[in-house]
Amino acid sequence: SVDLLGDAYVVNRAFGAQGSITKFASSIARCEDRDGSGAIRTSRDDDGNGSISFDELLPWGSDECVIWNQPVGLFDAWPRAIAIGSGDGESPQGYVWAGTFFRGGGVGDGTVVRLSAVTGERVGDVISLPADYHPYGAVVDCRGLLWLHSGGNLIAIDTRTGRIVTGPSAPDGRINTVAGADGCRSGYGI
Repeated sequence: SVDLLGDAYVVNRAFGAQGSITKFASSIARCEDRDGSGAIRTSRDDDGNGSISFDELLPWGSDECVIWNQPVGLFDAWPRAIAIGSGDGESPQGYVWAGTFFRGGGVGDGTVVRLSAVTGERVGDVISLPADYHPYGAVVDCRGLLWLHSGGNLIAIDTRTGRIVTGPSAPDGRINTVAGADGCRSGYGI
């Protein structure tokens, strides 16, 4: 996912391990000179072939354009869904919303967490999702609703309250997609 400043957030699903999200700066000007050398150390395409190969990568923790890496969810929770919502004075770049496929240990229902785009720290409580709901994709709309997709069903969470939207337009917190030729159950993302 990309925020309004162009910084990128990448999910590491980490099957059988601890999942995380990593924030990458969009330009050298947004990187942090953590070693005080006066120059930014980052992985580069030194041979000019259009890609950064393994031998051009800096060791983990030394690339100054990697802003932060934050564990998400419990061990083996498989974070997959990610979206950037609006921000405030505390996190002007927005908030990162991440959905995990499992609660942890490769089992259980999915969860949602909110992270500060500035620090990567979790903000607020973990939101538990309905039974048998495992998010794959996410997006935040202009009303501040976080939409998650799982197996053909959509769910909306109010990002201001952290509560699942319910009522006539979202019975039991779920909004089912319109059935099509394949039943709309094979959707992968949002």
